Amino acid sequence: MLAPNVRVMAKPRWVPKLVYSLLWPVLWARKLRDVGIIRTWQLWGSWAAIIFKLLLRSKLILRQGFQFSKFVKERRWLYLLATFFEKLAYMVADKVITTTKEDKNYIVWRYGIDSRRIAVIPNWIDTRLFRPMDEVEKERGRIIFVGRLERQKNILALVKAVKTIPDVKLYIFGSGSLETEVSREIEGFENIRLMGVIPHEKLPEELNKSEIFILPSLYEGHPKALLEAMACGLPVIGSDVEGIREIIEDGVNGVLCGLDSESIREKILLLASDRGLRERLGREARRYVVENFSFEKLFLRELEVHRELLSDY
Repeated sequence: MLAPNVRVMAKPRWVPKLVYSLLWPVLWARKLRDVGIIRTWQLWGSWAAIIFKLLLRSKLILRQGFQFSKFVKERRWLYLLATFFEKLAYMVADKVITTTKEDKNYIVWRYGIDSRRIAVIPNWIDTRLFRPMDEVEKERGRIIFVGRLERQKNILALVKAVKTIPDVKLYIFGSGSLETEVSREIEGFENIRLMGVIPHEKLPEELNKSEIFILPSLYEGHPKALLEAMACGLPVIGSDVEGIREIIEDGVNGVLCGLDSESIREKILLLASDRGLRERLGREARRYVVENFSFEKLFLRELEVHRELLSDY
């Protein structure tokens, strides 16, 4: 149930999303003319907020997950479009919230944005929901992957790696454009299972059933799936790429791997064969998330950003 001071202004079902995103600022301008701050949670689609700010002179907080332009350089037209829109959004925003220091440094370097206008506030985790569950029995050799079945997640390299390790079982939770291809790849391999999408509230139990969590992505922003697994006290394996290496300190709170299937296989075997290492990494992973990504701590940092802008409104 929503608080009495919260109002939802829903999109009519018959209006296409893109059309509505362009018309929304104009349609609601009169009713929202006293709004002090408008905020977005993703860069994609934030043009609606930019139009709203320009119309009503409200303050704009732009939160984004990762820099899209970094990962489309080989597609020139898309890269040019992405860089144009990113620069426009960052120039118009009164405050930018990014989830990692690497992203902040990139925005300052690539677009010349004043670093004082950028706050680094990572994704928060519900550490009461995502926690170690002593009442849940672990399945020996069980590895879990949670994420979209897209090339970004490097899922085919993971499948290839696990095919050669018969003593482990890989449970894949998620869906995406590679689902059919993954299904073909795992045909005949009883130790790899496609589980589909799971309700978020049921995910902690599935994580706790597992001995290892793995995320071998080609790139990431600030992956919540990884942090949720760490909050459950799982030892984690993540690829040594931007977004993941800011979270995992290799050998301390997790293990970093390469992007190729052989490197992934090597790290799986390392953890699967060493229970003491798994337990130590899992304890440190839980401690790290509680100390750095709990809702209670990050909420206060978000609140301070809003207060700072409202004081000038």
